Amino acid sequence: MEMEMYNVGSGASELFLKLPHILLTKIVRQLENNLDRICLSLVCRKFYDERDSYLSFNSDFIAKCTPFANQPVMFSRSYQKQFNDQINSEPKNSLLFISSSEIQPFGSGAFNQIFNDNSIEKIYFADNFKWDLNLYTKLIGNSNVKTIQLGWNFNDSIPPSSIPSNIETIIFGFNFNKELEVGSLPPNLKKIIFEGYFNKVFQPGVLPNSLEEIRFGSHYQMEFIVGSLPANLKVMEFTNDYDPPLSTVTLPPTLERITKLRARDLPQLPSSIKSISINGSGTIGQLPNGLEELTLCGMVFSLPKGWIPNTVTKLEFQQKVRYSLEGVIPNSVKHLSFEKNARVLAPGTIPSSVTTLKIHNCKQASANIIPKSVETLYVNENFIDINNLHSLPSSVRNIIVMRTNDPTREFHLKPIDNDNFILMRLQKFSVQCGFTHIDQLPNLIKSARPPKF
Repeated sequence: MEMEMYNVGSGASELFLKLPHILLTKIVRQLENNLDRICLSLVCRKFYDERDSYLSFNSDFIAKCTPFANQPVMFSRSYQKQFNDQINSEPKNSLLFISSSEIQPFGSGAFNQIFNDNSIEKIYFADNFKWDLNLYTKLIGNSNVKTIQLGWNFNDSIPPSSIPSNIETIIFGFNFNKELEVGSLPPNLKKIIFEGYFNKVFQPGVLPNSLEEIRFGSHYQMEFIVGSLPANLKVMEFTNDYDPPLSTVTLPPTLERITKLRARDLPQLPSSIKSISINGSGTIGQLPNGLEELTLCGMVFSLPKGWIPNTVTKLEFQQKVRYSLEGVIPNSVKHLSFEKNARVLAPGTIPSSVTTLKIHNCKQASANIIPKSVETLYVNENFIDINNLHSLPSSVRNIIVMRTNDPTREFHLKPIDNDNFILMRLQKFSVQCGFTHIDQLPNLIKSARPPKF
């Protein structure tokens, strides 16, 4: 029997040879945690030797470590190339205007060239930048820019139609405190942020119907007029406590998230609410049905059993917990965070539904309070000192150590086996990686110098 021979084209043959790397690339992109990606490259010698062909880093992680005008530095020699390649491949979609004096000499021709770059979607105007309505408004209107951030000192009035309709996000600097008119904001605006002094009443029609998110700075205390908040608003955040009373007639029925809410205003919330943060003492009302995220700030009273609905999946305590939580946290909670000290945590308090647990501000937390369901654990260096990591549940696969006196530094631990870890340190300007033994962890974290590899 004569065997037929098939001629496989060079393109198909090359694709077949690259198939393992293509599959590994897809697998890597499904891993959110960069330590998981590094661990995959260490599965075998071949994976490690050929890491250039498939390994990349999570771009969200890189953005977190990147200051505006500087590139981060990867101190791990074995992964420095992949890290730098990822940075260089990221689209440059931001533009900073340093000062008027530095860019005006280039003239309008240079501006046209800059704004014709479709990759630029965000513009940050420096603090001393003078807004020129005749020039910049026209140029931005003909560009792909979606976000503008005005500098710290910007406090000019904004005439109607002066901001182009393609702008979807506006961030006002700390000193801005001018009353906005109908038409001052573009008709397609989706998000607006006031960072500081702004404290003006909104008349109906000022905030466009397209607006979905609004964030107020530390000074905002104006009462809302009926009809002033747009019907499509989903998120309303306050930096500090908001004292004026809220009303069902002023809050839109589409609102899904509100922060710094007074406990007294709970009955005024629309049924659409999914996420709230509550501040203040006094009588507590019933939480909305269907609530998914709850943050408690400054509430000193004990919480009754059954008060938190079993629809809540994310629960955060931002105040010191001085009362018992036994039976308070429902089994629906998957993400639980204690941002202040909680000395009353006892074994069995945290339900077995929790997969992410943050106890990095609990000074004397014991490993025996951690349920066997936890996969990601946030602790402080003191926890490493007083607890044997062997006593942690086997479900814990990611440990993030936050330094008490320096929260800008994070240490990510990934267990390789019972005694050895990959340690990654994150800080504003650099990333470091290395292997370490469990006995070395306390000293390495205190010294903030993980071994390099």
